Amino acid sequence: MPYILLQQNPKDFYKTNLLTRQIRDVPSVQKITLLPIVCLRYQERAHAFEKINKEIGIEAHGLIHGLADDIQDATLHYLQSPKGRFSSHIRYLAREIGWCRVGLALSSGGAKGLAHIGIIEILEEHDIDVDIIVGASMGAFIGAMWAAGLNAKQMKAEAMKLKRPWSMLRLMDPVFLPRQGFMRGEAVRRRLNDAIGKVHFSDLTRKLKVITTDLDTLERVIFDSGEAAQTVQASMAMPGVIVPVSLNGRTHIDGSIAEPIPVQTLKELNVEHDPQAAGRKDDFRLCC
Repeated sequence: MPYILLQQNPKDFYKTNLLTRQIRDVPSVQKITLLPIVCLRYQERAHAFEKINKEIGIEAHGLIHGLADDIQDATLHYLQSPKGRFSSHIRYLAREIGWCRVGLALSSGGAKGLAHIGIIEILEEHDIDVDIIVGASMGAFIGAMWAAGLNAKQMKAEAMKLKRPWSMLRLMDPVFLPRQGFMRGEAVRRRLNDAIGKVHFSDLTRKLKVITTDLDTLERVIFDSGEAAQTVQASMAMPGVIVPVSLNGRTHIDGSIAEPIPVQTLKELNVEHDPQAAGRKDDFRLCC
């Protein structure tokens, strides 16, 4: 499973595409799984994954943000900025190779879901890195803020804003002549946008996956691309209360219906310690 590090430019896209086509033509190496990692420089925004996948001829495995323009030595860059975004993503790759990634499952629960902030505060106090966050409903809301780079103190400040007089009314956006719900849910989306901006999943500091439920089939849907706040709105669309959200040709409602605590999603992503691969018996799965 070799990793291919490339930059987001036509030359690197072409070379990666050429390599993948050459491997497909050689029977003896067809079992090799290439894992392309797109390296982005400061302030550089990733293209949509659909576009990147089309350009390189294979599914992109991930992104590395924060590659400095003036430093050619990646090792030096890592040592000079150990707390930076680049270094954080390098550590993630190291844990992935060593089969010791940590995943955090954030559940639904309405206002009680704000208790997740306390869990995150403990993780930060003990310098425990989390590689992948999976959230459903309110867990998706909290997970999006943390994945975007807000710390527990900043998230507490956002939560305290709801205690101000009339603040809760700003989350109310009633639907006149309601049919599928009496609130639109747009106010919740705006609140999240105010906190993290109109970011896409590819802009986030940590990997985030948001769980929604398909209204027609009640199947679980996992989002990891597109606009984060819009997807979180869909994950919080409580049936009969908040109007369902249409995304990618499907109608989505509250993710807690399909998976209230998205532990299974983490397992399917192989976010767990593999004793056979690493030669240990420790289990690094972390869920709440």
